[in-house]
Amino acid sequence: MGIVARGSYTAPWINGTLEGRRNYQNQSTAFLNLNTGLVLGGGRASLHNVVEESGLQAHLQSVRDVQIAIQVNQRTRRTVRAGRSAFVPLQSYAIYDIGIQPSMPEDLAYSQETERFIVYPGNVIRLDRSIQPVLILVGQLVDGDGGILPAALMRTTEVLGRTDQEGYFQIDVVLGETVRVTQSNGETYRFAITEVMVSPEPYTNLGKVTCN
Repeated sequence: MGIVARGSYTAPWINGTLEGRRNYQNQSTAFLNLNTGLVLGGGRASLHNVVEESGLQAHLQSVRDVQIAIQVNQRTRRTVRAGRSAFVPLQSYAIYDIGIQPSMPEDLAYSQETERFIVYPGNVIRLDRSIQPVLILVGQLVDGDGGILPAALMRTTEVLGRTDQEGYFQIDVVLGETVRVTQSNGETYRFAITEVMVSPEPYTNLGKVTCN
């Protein structure tokens, strides 16, 4: 007579089973079986516990440590930590709409558009997305002589708003964007959002921003 115990473990990148035996002489033996696959495609390498002949290779970048859901046809197929590559097996001869959803989307800027792919046998498609924290900037626009600039239009790829009658503003931007300011007289001024300008906190007071 003896005792047999079995357990299993499943993760997106590996399957494993563990079996332990103890015989009547009180001798113990353990057996560990691991199963994983290496996917090379889409310019990336990743591990997955199931490897099909086709699939999606995703690389999701973010300066924050967030979990990101990879959505296929509006259903979450895998969740991965930002900064890592992930493989999602897909059946061939099918059309897929693929997008992402961060775990904390309210203070992050990312593309909410889905991309459509047609998958054929042996086809590994690639999805690259960047997720940036939203930065809140406040300040006051002034001209080269220190005069305030009221009602100045501020925009990036979209309109951010206008300064108030005292030249003060509050805008939501992401690192690396360029803000274009159009004064009431039609003159324009640009400044880029750089790491030097912003604080580690989401809220940064720029003080007086000179347009000249």
